[in-house]
Amino acid sequence: MKNLCKLLPSLAVALVRGLLTLVIATTGATSFAASSAGMPEVSFGVYGATLASAIEVLAIENGFLEKEGVKAKAVKFTSGPTMMASFLGGDTPFASTSPGFWNSLEQGECFKAFGNDSQSYFSLIATQKAVAKVPALASGYPASVRAMKGLRIGVAARGGANEQNTNLVLQSVGVDPKDVTYIATGATQTALVALENDQIDVLLSFPPVEQSLKKQGVRYTVVANLYDGSVPALKDLVLLMPSVNCAYAQKNPETTQKVCRGYAAAYRWAIDSRNSKQMAAFVSTLMNVPADMAQEIWDEYRKTFAAGPAMRRDLWNAQLKFYPAVKKLPDFDRYTLSCEKS
Repeated sequence: MKNLCKLLPSLAVALVRGLLTLVIATTGATSFAASSAGMPEVSFGVYGATLASAIEVLAIENGFLEKEGVKAKAVKFTSGPTMMASFLGGDTPFASTSPGFWNSLEQGECFKAFGNDSQSYFSLIATQKAVAKVPALASGYPASVRAMKGLRIGVAARGGANEQNTNLVLQSVGVDPKDVTYIATGATQTALVALENDQIDVLLSFPPVEQSLKKQGVRYTVVANLYDGSVPALKDLVLLMPSVNCAYAQKNPETTQKVCRGYAAAYRWAIDSRNSKQMAAFVSTLMNVPADMAQEIWDEYRKTFAAGPAMRRDLWNAQLKFYPAVKKLPDFDRYTLSCEKS
């Protein structure tokens, strides 16, 4: 366990509203050498050591926004509500937002999405003890998911989007979520502890959990791969959207368009297979994992970024089923903006 923990990234500390941290990373990815003198300066709220905000961080730290004429700094958060407070308050006029916060639009807040980040990058994995007890967990989807009935399922936090998404997968094969027991495991390090200590049977996994298990030679079974399209329940899920505060966009339309274009350029560069090694070097720094592990992560999960870079109407309209707490679908034309050339 001690060796395992050494491999895992430490969690970032959630930032309070108004505290801005300049993040500087040295990676092998493309870096443009434009001068930042006289450029407009912006701050961009992102999540920490995760793939979720990877494109935004890439755009900021590797010169894509600077090439468009914007000097940007990343403000890393681990709490969505804390990020949204900073974002809606104007301290960070750009942020990686979730459709889960759309209710705030009905309450008079305003932000516009200008992109589409990663879709599902989750898997359901089972311990060897669980498979020995319930062999059908290794039978492949959908039978493997049906076999989760009566088992203990680990999710990062209770009641959140991850639990809801797991519910959708269970319901898609006829399992009532009431027939499983959810256990909060926290992020990567504590989730692995829960697996190894037999506190859970199945885990909703995300990078670098599986890669860390492989590195340690720990055996596990993939119950369902939720990111390659083989499980339709999570098709079209949008985890995050790069967005701009409406007040800022109204006052600074040119800068907003530059940020949008820089994000789109970073997105296209990242998913280009010719840049795989350079992108893996970036992921290694972003997630604080060894280079070989980062390459495996990016090679496996690059496909989850295939839907972008621009937000699409069909994806927008599909989100209510993934975020049941959202009462009303926001108007696509009002709450999105585009920088794509016609």
